[in-house]
Amino acid sequence: MNGNDRSILSITMLGHGMVHMYELAIPIFITVWIADLGVGSATLGIAVTVGYALYGVGAAPSGIVTDAYGSKRLLVVCLLGMGASFGLLALVDDLPGVTTALAGWGLAASIYHPAGLRLISTGVTERGAGFGYHGIAGNVGIALGPLVATTLLIVFEWRFVAAAMAVPAFAAAVYTGYASVDELAAVEPATGIGATDGGGDESTAGDPDGTPEGPPPRSEGF
Repeated sequence: MNGNDRSILSITMLGHGMVHMYELAIPIFITVWIADLGVGSATLGIAVTVGYALYGVGAAPSGIVTDAYGSKRLLVVCLLGMGASFGLLALVDDLPGVTTALAGWGLAASIYHPAGLRLISTGVTERGAGFGYHGIAGNVGIALGPLVATTLLIVFEWRFVAAAMAVPAFAAAVYTGYASVDELAAVEPATGIGATDGGGDESTAGDPDGTPEGPPPRSEGF
């Protein structure tokens, strides 16, 4: 893998792991919420379902926005949104507040897969290996979510745990924002008409005014 491949995988693996870490940490909070908020398991289950439903339904519009604005920007938004949602979770003290925070997490998390998978598809030259490492990171997040939440809840109050878990998302957002990646490095440039019908110069194909086609755009910093 080249440097761009590794840079892309560093941010997508980080994002993938964090999405699934939060996803699997949420059920661990349920038993604490039942006792602390005084609500039934069925009522709380509906609140959690709202977050998970938005996590799924939000993927389609997130994909459309990703196509319009690029993958890396949306990954930053995803991480900031998840961090903010867990930060809000640390401040609420009733069921409506928990539901709102979980809904925010679902909307933010729904951004990840369209943005992350698109970035690997268009930017990583060794896509098979890239998706393999990406999958490993997701499964690490699945394992860490319940472990981290359970371990911290043994010692600390749940609002403190939610606040502590928000911090890695903000740190990951900063890292992702400043990572330098070429989002289109693995996409072959479109072949112009002159190159396909034998006419014209390939160096100026694809641009009607004859200007040679430049390198794919790079995404650097925010």
